[in-house]
Amino acid sequence: MKALLTAGSICLLAFTGAVQAGPIMTQSYVEDGLEYYSSSVQPVADSFSLGSTAQVNEIVWWGTYFNSPLDVNEFNTFDPLDAFSLSLTNASGDLLSDLLLPAESALTVTYTGDTSDFFLPIYEYRLSVDISLDAGEYFLSIANDLASDDWGWLEGAGGDSLAFASDGFDPEWFELYDSDMAFALYAEVPEPAAWSLLLAGFLVAGKRKKMFG
Repeated sequence: MKALLTAGSICLLAFTGAVQAGPIMTQSYVEDGLEYYSSSVQPVADSFSLGSTAQVNEIVWWGTYFNSPLDVNEFNTFDPLDAFSLSLTNASGDLLSDLLLPAESALTVTYTGDTSDFFLPIYEYRLSVDISLDAGEYFLSIANDLASDDWGWLEGAGGDSLAFASDGFDPEWFELYDSDMAFALYAEVPEPAAWSLLLAGFLVAGKRKKMFG
């Protein structure tokens, strides 16, 4: 019995320590895709589904600035004062998280290149969060209120082809045609090796139980 508990305990300890942050869903931006203007007055949202419970620890999205200077990729001098607002609701319309990000917030912004059609700069935004989500359908809205520029959320791929927008005058959302927005969710997930170790531990424990039971 002591050997049985020891085998199970070792595997459980190893399993709980072998956890890494990984993407649970990704809708990468589309080359030469559309750019959707999104502000708090005219926000854009995207729907997505989760098949299981997840502890989301990072939200990543991609966007651009419509009036950025042309020398941004050469001198990297463009530094807009972002004022992002993110909201997360469930299928019933209940607000689960509402984040306002002023310019001084701890938001990681990385320039990754330009679009090949209009040479607009492409930026990747990374935000650390701590949000627990159950399996189900959700809606993520991302907007940016800039004083001197207009921000666009880049078109993504790999979702349910169902995004929404509001015109600012009517609170009802209307569907964007066959569109996904570019974003990704990261959560803590067990490493594949940890699953194998846990399974092996239970198999060993089961054999010992048969031998001594």
